[in-house]
Amino acid sequence: MRATGLSMAAAAAALVLASLTGCTHSSDTAKTSAPASPTRPAPQKTASAVPVDPANVSAWLVTWAGMGPLTIGGDVTAQTAAIPGFAKTIDEDGCVGYELEPKQTGATPDGAQPTVTTVARDGSATTAVRIRVADASGLDQAVSPTPKTSAGIGLGSTLDALQKAYPDLERSNSVSGGQRAYALGDGNGRFVDFVVNGDDVVTAIVVGGDDRVSSDLCD
Repeated sequence: MRATGLSMAAAAAALVLASLTGCTHSSDTAKTSAPASPTRPAPQKTASAVPVDPANVSAWLVTWAGMGPLTIGGDVTAQTAAIPGFAKTIDEDGCVGYELEPKQTGATPDGAQPTVTTVARDGSATTAVRIRVADASGLDQAVSPTPKTSAGIGLGSTLDALQKAYPDLERSNSVSGGQRAYALGDGNGRFVDFVVNGDDVVTAIVVGGDDRVSSDLCD
């Protein structure tokens, strides 16, 4: 009887061990097969990502492809013509830019007027898109309107929220006014750059082919 009891105990232990092993294997399989949590803004690949109302800047999605209807490589004249309010400028080197000051809402603090700038170095195709606030020094809250990444990062987001959303974010360069830039690359030469002020608040977002931010997008 004692031997039988020991045998039964051993068998029970084997069953428990097999059960635990099976759970561990299942868990590992689940971890392997489950899609990784997104840590980057998904590239825009289809027209369905373009908002129905191109003038609604708050509905724009920031991706490696651009911001809303402003896509890198697209016809800059056609893109800006579809959005009311863009004003064309040409710098001394012949770089063509278009600027838009979208209508603010009550959520935007005084002095933090957002401005959208799209650039075409050769005058035809969009090469970079930027949105920033006019006075970044004292910005400490959300701005409206602002485009956002798929993780909800836009003008006025905190550095903490930015780094939690994108753990692979890399510190880039210093920018005028004591600000600093952070770059997020897609591995294929396209970047989304975030500028943060001294209060650790996002004051500008730039999409293009550069992991550094300049006060002049044509540099």
